[in-house]
Amino acid sequence: MLVRIAVALALLVFAWGALAIFRRTSGDAPGGITLPTVTAAELTRIAVRQGLDSVVVEQEGGGAWRVNGLPAAALTVERFLAALNDSASAGELISESAQSHERLAVDTVQGRRLTLAAGERTLLDLWVGRRGPDFDGFYVRRAGEERVYLLRGAFAEQTALTVEQWRDLQVVRLQPESIGRIEVMRGGKAWSLSRTDAGYRLGALAADSAKARRLFEQVANLRGTAFPDAREPPLRFTPPDRTVRVLGREGSLLAALALDSSESGAIWVRREADGLVFKLDARVAELISPRETDLH
Repeated sequence: MLVRIAVALALLVFAWGALAIFRRTSGDAPGGITLPTVTAAELTRIAVRQGLDSVVVEQEGGGAWRVNGLPAAALTVERFLAALNDSASAGELISESAQSHERLAVDTVQGRRLTLAAGERTLLDLWVGRRGPDFDGFYVRRAGEERVYLLRGAFAEQTALTVEQWRDLQVVRLQPESIGRIEVMRGGKAWSLSRTDAGYRLGALAADSAKARRLFEQVANLRGTAFPDAREPPLRFTPPDRTVRVLGREGSLLAALALDSSESGAIWVRREADGLVFKLDARVAELISPRETDLH
């Protein structure tokens, strides 16, 4: 009798172990969710979709990215991957029942579907639901599975980035040494600052070298602070309050900018190459389009 009981117990333990292994088909650690390690070299698309809304970040080659067709910041993609690959981004098993999906908003109606892809190969496919207790993390589940986890850490926050947060605020990115001349139109008056072998020239006169060098450096690495609110009337720039043209040493046009202000007093710059508009800090706007007398 004791032998039979021992055999039965052994079979029961074996069956329980087999079931546990079978249930972890996704490779998740017991009690947690395992996120893949993804490199920038293999990643081609990050997509978050919810109903008719979507945020799609795609690689377009050469290390450049676009979000919903607009330039995206490569640094934001790097931060996204760093958070994903950080072991601190861990998940805690919350439920193993599909009945919890609607309550935690990881169902196909309320949830946001996050997918990472390398070409046609899916690297990660998650349904992201409501925030966890005290707004810490998000509830998630793998597509096609019932188990729900509470995902905490930096990566959890990265899953909620908006299109504006993905977009690149860089207006101009050049090597200062590549700039040969800057032309400014302000208040109906035009002037140009040129780089020569003998130094900087403001028209036919010598310019203050330190001020001229600062202007070249500021224009070469120009960043905005925000994008226009799509709900507000579009800015017209007709005519703009100021214009800035940046030319190379051989005279080729490197960048053309139009600056104007809105009724609220905010200063905006339009990049003429693609028509994209960025908000500028007032101090920066003054630095890239100073009065001619400020450069003597």
